[in-house]
Amino acid sequence: MTVSVDHTQILVDVNSTYYDENTAKDLFLRMDKKSEDVCNILYKYKKYDLGILRNYIREFSLKKKDDEKWYDRLIPSLYAGCFNFFQMNDIKVKRTFTYLSDKITGLKDCYSVGFMQPYIMHSTLDCSTLTMLDMNWKILFGHLEMYQLFKNESIRAGEEGKIDPNIISAIPVSWTAVFGPKPRPRERNVNISSFCSLGDLEDCNDSLISYQSMFSNLNRIELQLSTLTHSDIKVKTDKTVVVYLSNAIDPEYTTYNQFKIFLDRLSNNLYADQKAYLIYQAGGRNLSAIYLLEKYSNDEVSLSTVCRDKLIWSEEYKHRGKPYKIHLDRFTVSKTYSPCSIVNAN
Repeated sequence: MTVSVDHTQILVDVNSTYYDENTAKDLFLRMDKKSEDVCNILYKYKKYDLGILRNYIREFSLKKKDDEKWYDRLIPSLYAGCFNFFQMNDIKVKRTFTYLSDKITGLKDCYSVGFMQPYIMHSTLDCSTLTMLDMNWKILFGHLEMYQLFKNESIRAGEEGKIDPNIISAIPVSWTAVFGPKPRPRERNVNISSFCSLGDLEDCNDSLISYQSMFSNLNRIELQLSTLTHSDIKVKTDKTVVVYLSNAIDPEYTTYNQFKIFLDRLSNNLYADQKAYLIYQAGGRNLSAIYLLEKYSNDEVSLSTVCRDKLIWSEEYKHRGKPYKIHLDRFTVSKTYSPCSIVNAN
């Protein structure tokens, strides 16, 4: 696991930028134990104790007012592992990956935020390398435990093609993000519905089974504890880069200036005649947008829109029901494009 310097400055127990499988597990277990008090303080199940907080996280205040929404002062909660997107609210994302699988030939270096999304990504795109990229250490803790299951060939279909819930019941799922005042403190019965909403259960189940069968196809699997701003997108000359952003570039998570740093770094890392696909998914809606970043032989870089739905804020967001643009729209050269919902259906 690689770690951004940013995280080493914020999380007290994270004191290295690299952890192997064993030291990462030790780190996560230690932080998981300490985080329970911290998250209980954050959501006012326990009395505020600055000493406990500062023994766990630096810089940020974890106080929230009673009338604050889930999206208010969200970043500290994500760093702390107290608001964790284990349950995917990206709807029908497999369709988007399927569309890209027909469009991209050759080897692919894949990067994805979120918990379930990387497994759907590889099972559909057949990636050469896969990086689970997230600023939330608890999401990566879950990935590490899933890695052991896949490594031991534990994921398999049972009755009616469904994964036996006992196989994934030990995944450490806690403080699951919900669109309400407080997250769910602890999942008592972890199963596939802990990770996917009702309309995506079949896709998620089938993707995990496919991922297991394609597990050996991956030349490298990496966990990367980082925000997008500080992420390290490793570029190989013979591969197409695919980055699944979910809605991590929404203003609640990433400012325009932070996103520009990410885009500039990725642009600089690309080799001549290389491509990178960037995929955005609207939170809580079946709406997406795909962009293509290309570097030409003269080292000039261009961003174009492959497809884009009319993005509308879902009911859980501050500007619910209103159409919106994302940071990528400020850089694209495309004036016209087709809706992804149409091209994905073909």
